[in-house]
Amino acid sequence: MQNNNYKIKNPSIRLKDVPRAAILVLKKYGLKAFLYKSLDFLQLKIVSFPKNVNVLIKREVMASDLYNERFRNIQPIKYIKVEREKYRINIVTDSVKKESLFGGVATSLILATLFANKYNFSLRIVTRETENNPIDFEDFLKLMNISIPKEVEYFSDYDRNNSGRYSGIETSDKDIYLSTSWWTTKVVEEINFRKDFFYILQEVESFFYPSGDEQILCTTTLLKKNVKYIINSKLLYDYYLQNNHNNVTENGIYFEPAFPEDIYSSGNTKNIDKKNKYKLFFYARPNNPRNMFYTGIKILEEAISAGIINKDDWDIYFAGSEIDSVVFSNGMKSISLGQMTWLQYSEFIKNVDLGLCLMSTPHPSYPPLDIAASGGVVLTNKFLNKQSLYYSENIICSDLDTPSILDGFVKAVALVKDEQKREVNFQKNNIERDWGKSFEKVLEFMHENK
Repeated sequence: MQNNNYKIKNPSIRLKDVPRAAILVLKKYGLKAFLYKSLDFLQLKIVSFPKNVNVLIKREVMASDLYNERFRNIQPIKYIKVEREKYRINIVTDSVKKESLFGGVATSLILATLFANKYNFSLRIVTRETENNPIDFEDFLKLMNISIPKEVEYFSDYDRNNSGRYSGIETSDKDIYLSTSWWTTKVVEEINFRKDFFYILQEVESFFYPSGDEQILCTTTLLKKNVKYIINSKLLYDYYLQNNHNNVTENGIYFEPAFPEDIYSSGNTKNIDKKNKYKLFFYARPNNPRNMFYTGIKILEEAISAGIINKDDWDIYFAGSEIDSVVFSNGMKSISLGQMTWLQYSEFIKNVDLGLCLMSTPHPSYPPLDIAASGGVVLTNKFLNKQSLYYSENIICSDLDTPSILDGFVKAVALVKDEQKREVNFQKNNIERDWGKSFEKVLEFMHENK
């Protein structure tokens, strides 16, 4: 049981000091933190106030509660073991709301769905951070031109700490699990009753964190002997191979992602015909350090100052997060598109001429391939074993020192304006267009190791 014995330094000032503590939270940490802590206090839940706030309330906290609250994403799912006759593929992820259905989340859902369809298994979607929305999932599959499995089930314990709801998930030795991150991998371990389960690995997730708790928790998932790793891209597989992650490479398989033409349409006549202005797209994510937002801003400013990009020929678009318009030294202002839907994004990239897409990881990431698959030119950065992106000659990889990146910018702009070469490169793209082909060997791998 939780022990919620609150102690006050000076009981005679109880009514005066508690509001003062709350006001300090409101001033320093904002309305969201204030409301969260107010509700927490009223409900007597064990969540500590933010650090460095002079709160006069002291509490005794259970060690298990302290750990579970700090690492909410690895809190176990309560389960009930049952018997089943038929196999079921389960994907465990944070959210499948439409705002989340890009990049890695979209890829993992496609994999789980194709596996269910190929082997006539039912599909269960398990989310931990948001409630499920079947409409968003079904709309996503329609957009991808993928059949909805005959039987789809949903489970979520997203409100496990808020409303006191603790419903358990039914699981059996016929349930095949696909985790989508290090934290869902740790959760799946507790509910998997088969010899192995699958983990779709699409990042070097340890790069998300400084040295410490999360990084250790993350790296230990790469040592699991009962995990089969499904790795997004040969470049990422090569990183793990070259860095002695033998357990991953010996127990894993890689695939190259697909970019269907009905979404990433060739659009080459729109892209390559002469325009009044060219469109430059910066994949702007200030809250994701690995996307190097501030480095990108500096690169754009240097390219503008050097006259490589000018306001008569170019418009600069930001997408990925809601941010303020940025004004550059020549008076150019960025055009912020914010968070886009799949359809909006698809229509936009068909008309992108040049993408600046930075990523401090060894895998290619999706935006460079999105743009190249839609007829645009990309400038991106080298990183560790990622020295070139062999998917398209319209993708230029550069080091990030100023002379190198500006040289890359010059080459990228020249390629944008060389319509014939750009078109030839586009036609020679080595980009998979069919998810069925992309996952063909992976589906066989999963079936053999289920």
